[in-house]
Amino acid sequence: YDAARTRFIYGLNAENVEGAGGMNMSFRKDVLSEVGGFDERFTHIGDDGDINRRLVKRGKNLIVDPSIIVQHKFPTTFTSFCRTKFHRGLGEALEGMKYGDKSLLWATIQAVLSVGALPVAFGEGHGIRKYADGGNILLFTILSYIHIVLYRTGVLYYLLTESYD
Repeated sequence: YDAARTRFIYGLNAENVEGAGGMNMSFRKDVLSEVGGFDERFTHIGDDGDINRRLVKRGKNLIVDPSIIVQHKFPTTFTSFCRTKFHRGLGEALEGMKYGDKSLLWATIQAVLSVGALPVAFGEGHGIRKYADGGNILLFTILSYIHIVLYRTGVLYYLLTESYD
């Protein structure tokens, strides 16, 4: 599911990706040091988006080399899938707080409206199916819906329980 979802979102042409994904990125040490390295507050997910923002702000170019292939380990159990999606929301909330992109009100509205995310999940499930072997649109729709709900819940949970210093 996750590998097919990534292909659905970014397409097969890696050059369309805005920023380097955390699962496959490298930097020259001097450039990384210049922007202060990785922010250690990102303990879940979001450190890649944060470092990308800081590099671009300093005028650095992010180069994608589609010839480099990495095999990424995706969640293999339903529990690990759910944990990963919730943690993605935690990381997104931290990044949003750091850059002023998230508000508690907006996160609450999105979490409450997760019930209405079924059409989005259906569209995403249909798109994911074309990148998966023997894809079942109902299964991908259900997993997409769970992803949306857990992600938004993670964002809301972080905004309610943490503070950005």
